[in-house]
This record gives sequence, structure tokens and C-alpha cells, in this order.
Amino acid sequence: MFTDKQSGPLKLRLAILDSFMKKVSKDAQGSNLLEGQPGALTIVDLTDPTIDTNTACVLFDIALAVFLEQTITCGKIVGLDEAHNYLHNGAASENFTNNLLKAVREQRHRATRVVIATQEPTVSPKFLNLCSMIFVHGFNSPEWLATLQSHVAGAASVSGDLQKIGRRFLDDIVGLNTGQSFLFSRLALLDVKNGNPVKLGAEVRKFKTRQRLTHDGGRSQNATEQAGLSSL
Repeated sequence: MFTDKQSGPLKLRLAILDSFMKKVSKDAQGSNLLEGQPGALTIVDLTDPTIDTNTACVLFDIALAVFLEQTITCGKIVGLDEAHNYLHNGAASENFTNNLLKAVREQRHRATRVVIATQEPTVSPKFLNLCSMIFVHGFNSPEWLATLQSHVAGAASVSGDLQKIGRRFLDDIVGLNTGQSFLFSRLALLDVKNGNPVKLGAEVRKFKTRQRLTHDGGRSQNATEQAGLSSL
């Protein structure tokens, strides 16, 4: 039996759980939404005001486990966008982070690659230690710089006055334009010397990506462009 004070939160939890359940008949054959197939893309979007970060991490963790356990004939990619929104302090977040780290460490055995996009250094620095490739876009935070210099060889393998070098490196990052980034990847083969490919090692390479294909919140329409606008 539950008291009145307990019944309210219980009903709320059950209602949230029910919202994730698809209403089907008892005889219907349900499809596996997380079933991996060559060329298939599965998006798990938990953007909902009723879902807190702990609940989101639990659901992400379940989806990750189901996806990784499958045996398919092609490689798998796990991508996390805006990871700083849910990979931070908390028991559920810590458990999800540990399972992600395990997937990264075992990626060759599982034929899986993990891609993480974040805007803040609140995610576990262990990801930086395990990353084979890091793209750093422009930022203004000295905290991010300290995190990079503590865990990325290319950001720390400098000599001289550390304070001046750190300031100069931060100025270079702040000065990056849209679409530009710094690439850290010790195994990247970007040069050729005496006919042999040379690894990037502890060096840093400025990188240029293609122009974006999407627009924030739709296309911006300026008054000066009205005459030449066409439907999208």
C-alpha cells in the first residue's frame, strides 16, 4: 500500500514510462527499433522537459547495451551530440560514462567506433585519454585549455614559458573562424617524407571542414535578401 504522498510520484513515474510504450494489440509482432543493419541510422532523442538527466542516462545506457550486443555483418558507430547536457556528475551519468569508456576500449573487438561532441569540459577527461582523433573548435574558456593540456599530448608537448605558450595557444584557438579547428591525432598520416607517410604524432594541424548543410532554426531571411529568396 502507498500513502497519498507516495502515490503522486509513483503515478507520475508510471505515466512517464507509459509514454514510452507503444500501444499495440497483444497479438501484434513488435519491431526491434535498435536493430542494426548496414546503412541504417537509429536516432534516440530524449529531448523532453519531463525527462531529467539521470533518466536520460539510464535510457541511453539501455539503448547502448542493446545496440552493442547485436551481431551484425558491418561496423557500428555510436554518436553522442551535446554530450555535456547529460554526461556530468550523477550516479546514472557515471554508469553510462563507464559503459561508454568500456565500448571505446573494446571498439576493435566490437567493430564499433564512438564519436562524442561536447561544448564544455564537464565530460570525463578519460575520453580525451582514449581519443584517437580530437577536433578542437574555437572557444574562450581557459578551463578548456587546461583540460586539453592535461590530457592531450599535442596541447602539452611544447617547451618554453608555459604561461606565455598557453596564452598564445589560447589566442590561436579563440581566433579560429567558423568551420576551422585544430586536429590532434598522433596516428594521423598527413605528411610524406622520403616517400614514406609520416604520423602527426604530438604536432597540431589546423583543419578546415566543409560548409554546414543545415541552418539554425531554419533559414535566416534578411531584408536585403528578400528579392532573391527562393523556397527551401
